[in-house]
Amino acid sequence: MPDAALHDPAGLLAHIAELEPLCADPLVRRAVASGDPFRVYRALWWARATFRLRAHRATLRALLRTRRAFAKPVKAGHLSLGMVGGVGIDLVGRAEREDDGTLIKTRALELAGIPLFPLGAYLVRTQTRFGELVSATYYARVPLGTGWFLWRRLWTTFLAAVVITWAWTAVAAR
Repeated sequence: MPDAALHDPAGLLAHIAELEPLCADPLVRRAVASGDPFRVYRALWWARATFRLRAHRATLRALLRTRRAFAKPVKAGHLSLGMVGGVGIDLVGRAEREDDGTLIKTRALELAGIPLFPLGAYLVRTQTRFGELVSATYYARVPLGTGWFLWRRLWTTFLAAVVITWAWTAVAAR
């Protein structure tokens, strides 16, 4: 039974029973109170990375391996895929494959088949013909995996440094 004093607008405690004891950590508790499943996932990730909640290490590991438990509905609209001249957006990777045919794939900006920047991770069912992607049905957004999350932060930091350097150079040249 969820703690009555804990505000849980998204109903995560009812959906993920293992989460309630982890709310002893103030960051996890605030993330649950925010109602954002992605924020809860990242709070759990940081709790594991900083060795907080050591008594719940196995629970943290199990929860972080099931990103689909922290899914958000896909926003209305069409998520497009496509390549033009080797540059475009495509689905890469496959994680948490289930018996029903769904799996987690990352939608990424690619250059010549090399994923450069992750745009998001999705719970999808794909159909292929002759090894080529024919269609993808998106069911939900899920948090990015650790590698993609860190890669995206690295790229964002790099681009911010480039813009700041460019602006500084432009101002200093006057």
